[in-house]
Amino acid sequence: REVLKTVDQFRFMELFDEHVTRNEFVTTFIAVLELLKLQVISLRQEGLFEDIVIIKRAGSDDIRVDVEGEYEEVE
Repeated sequence: REVLKTVDQFRFMELFDEHVTRNEFVTTFIAVLELLKLQVISLRQEGLFEDIVIIKRAGSDDIRVDVEGEYEEVE
């Protein structure tokens, strides 16, 4: 969501450098899906296996994201 403060759209792969781990990649993808569910972003993909474009939705700056209460604490 921090990236969306400076640009209105970007490619998913732009979030990573060449040393990204599988864990970082999967965690970021899940975060993108959560932002999609919250209607903060929309996604576009031109074709099968093409890069995903993340697009900031109009008015999404006003959406408050609070996920603290949604997940159980793991000990």
